[in-house]
Amino acid sequence: MIVGICNEAFPQEWDEKTWTLCRLYVGQVMGPLMDPRASETEKFANVVHRIGWFLIDDGKAIDSERHLTWLVAVRREWLIGGN
Repeated sequence: MIVGICNEAFPQEWDEKTWTLCRLYVGQVMGPLMDPRASETEKFANVVHRIGWFLIDDGKAIDSERHLTWLVAVRREWLIGGN
């Protein structure tokens, strides 16, 4: 349920109207997503993917790389684990 809320809360796209909101939500959304059980859903993957790309656009390439690398590892585990 928490992952669904995070997925709904973080904007699908960012522009001058949502940029500040995205910056605020990055920290708030990532906390609940760090729970290992959260990574078992497609909604988790969607929101982490969006956050990763937002961070690139926000000039935070190192943070973005960390999030997107984590996402790739989770998706790889899904493929290996048969999810």
